[in-house]
Amino acid sequence: MKKQIWLYTIYILFLVMIVSVLLVFSSKEDRVFVIACDVGQGDAFLIQKKNIQIVIDGGKGSRVVDCLSKYIPFWDREIELVVSTQPDLDHYEGLIAVFKSYDIKNYLSTSLSSNAKSFELLTSLIKSENPKMINANSGLVLNIKNIFLEVLHPTFVDDRNSENNQSVVILLKYGEFDALFTADIEDAVSDEIANLQSVRSLEYLKVPHHGSKNGLSQKLFDAVGPEVSVISVGKKN
Repeated sequence: MKKQIWLYTIYILFLVMIVSVLLVFSSKEDRVFVIACDVGQGDAFLIQKKNIQIVIDGGKGSRVVDCLSKYIPFWDREIELVVSTQPDLDHYEGLIAVFKSYDIKNYLSTSLSSNAKSFELLTSLIKSENPKMINANSGLVLNIKNIFLEVLHPTFVDDRNSENNQSVVILLKYGEFDALFTADIEDAVSDEIANLQSVRSLEYLKVPHHGSKNGLSQKLFDAVGPEVSVISVGKKN
């Protein structure tokens, strides 16, 4: 009797898996979804279109993996692109768990680094997993299944300048949808970005530096005129 119950359970699970696979791959849903993961004081975003995933930052700790597992099917262990915007703990630490949990095909970052042990661990994991390394140079455009990602900043990396102002700024374009991911840039760089014609009248804005008073400039907000603005912030703030 126990064996029959066990076989019946396996059969049901197998059917559920097959139906789930068929639903995913037969779906005509071509929209791009942007998920702001709840990682407390930090940034972590998932961009998803069908079985294509892009992760921008990982927040602090490993909560980002809980977020990803809600939206990425359990059989899909591949992430097409991971972006690390800057070497602050609340942006990169969760990427350690992401690299341990998924096969990362491409990794986009600047040459900035940190002496923190956790950053050294991330660097070691990246070397062992060996994704394609992409330098975040201003003007670079990536096309991932018609999801276009343009690096707007930094124009160059200078260790003498504020790490916040060396953050990678990404403009995502898909059809008529546009989203701007601003990491931790401060108001001086916000003003620079506002001068770009490509950031006018966007649908989605990731407010820089967790809503800090020296992050989003009025000039950038007016230029973007977003329909949705997202602030990724901890309870203490």
